[in-house]
Amino acid sequence: MSQSFSESEVLVLDYRRAIFASIKKNQGCHFRDLERRMAIPASTLKYHLNYMARKGIVQEKRSDNRICYFSGDIAEGDRALLSLIRQESFRRIILCILERKEANQKSIREYTSLSSSSVSWYLKRLEESKVITHEEANGEKYYKLLSNENSLMHLLITYKESFLDKLVDRVVEMWDS
Repeated sequence: MSQSFSESEVLVLDYRRAIFASIKKNQGCHFRDLERRMAIPASTLKYHLNYMARKGIVQEKRSDNRICYFSGDIAEGDRALLSLIRQESFRRIILCILERKEANQKSIREYTSLSSSSVSWYLKRLEESKVITHEEANGEKYYKLLSNENSLMHLLITYKESFLDKLVDRVVEMWDS
């Protein structure tokens, strides 16, 4: 017989309240990121995260070999996108395509300062995740966003401070003007 717990019952401990507040502020953050932000021993953090996940107060989303954490008020599509843009290389490629409306591999490589093989790997992953698509013209692939630009910008604006990335700040400023 399973019991139903309210958020206030689960968040009765100071550690849990602090962890939950950090997750709400930094939606999609992964374990190591939380560990750095919280300065809580890894075993203690893991215990409380597991407890809150079992009680349904936080959701876990596995992305490769990372687990990203979310509060319950984030839509599934936003969770997938946030878990990607929390990773710097994915975020920079997405921002490049967002700024330019479409970009080829060379322009993405120049924008991100990543190697050609790394850019190829990230682009493949973004296409598999249905975040971008490509069209071919003159023997070259041009990448475009599949994700809604307004939804993406809403996430970037809402969690701008948690990215600690001047590139995000620049794109948000450009979008606002």
